[in-house]
Amino acid sequence: MKLSRKLALAILALVGCASGALATGPLQSGSYATIDQGWLYDLSGGRNRTYQSGVAAAGSGQSTATQLSGAVALVMIESGTGGFALPTCKAGTTLWVYNKSGATLTAYPTVANNPVTGAQDTINGSTTKGSLSDATPYFFGCAKDGAWFAK
Repeated sequence: MKLSRKLALAILALVGCASGALATGPLQSGSYATIDQGWLYDLSGGRNRTYQSGVAAAGSGQSTATQLSGAVALVMIESGTGGFALPTCKAGTTLWVYNKSGATLTAYPTVANNPVTGAQDTINGSTTKGSLSDATPYFFGCAKDGAWFAK
């Protein structure tokens, strides 16, 4: 029986990963690096590949706002008023939020202290990011543990 080239490469990759062997592969930037757990996670549907729609904003403050999942990278808020709380800010995390709720919303950092920094996360140096207009996308990025930036 003759295997296709793609199937043979996939089998070799699985055998190499299962045996703990190191392999290299292309990254999104076009460079090459050692394939590690993070790279494989991204490839197989990690945070930068998942989405969630139908989310409802809620609450009148940080403690009652809708908590967003840390495993999702694209969220569409389709109803509700008040706001939402971002997941824990871990360096390298990115999140797109599209406000389609019909209301102006407020973004908050997660209620719990960041386990890495031991302190409350911030958004652009503040405890909130207010006035998120309806029908508008917002980008949240974390280049440093505990410090979200929003655009």
